[in-house]
Amino acid sequence: MPWPVYSERLVASVDGGHWVQFLVPAGRRAIVKSVSASNWGPSTSRVHVQAGGFYVMIADFPAAIASKALDVMAVAYAGEAVALYIDGPQCHAQVAGWVLEDPSERASQLPAGGEPPLPPDPPLLDRVEHHS
Repeated sequence: MPWPVYSERLVASVDGGHWVQFLVPAGRRAIVKSVSASNWGPSTSRVHVQAGGFYVMIADFPAAIASKALDVMAVAYAGEAVALYIDGPQCHAQVAGWVLEDPSERASQLPAGGEPPLPPDPPLLDRVEHHS
């Protein structure tokens, strides 16, 4: 029976300061279609998304109960990761897309060494404080 096609939440995070990732299984490819976030914190949060080791999105989500969804298009192959990082507290973010069968020869084997390492932490968002 063929692998079903349906939307997936590939990765999500509810607190900032560290990477979380989804490892694409053997025989599959992940298609990243959207990134959404909600920020109710007192300052801007920056959301970083990588697919297959490449940045596909860096976006700022303003403070004070701001939510938005962004369309993206990126592919991660078997053994690669879709990774998410939030720079800022009180921000939730998720990356959604599809996990599909990959008939290519490279998809049948995962790279040696297991799960790829997490990306290095990005530079923190520059924050400007205003004093009255």
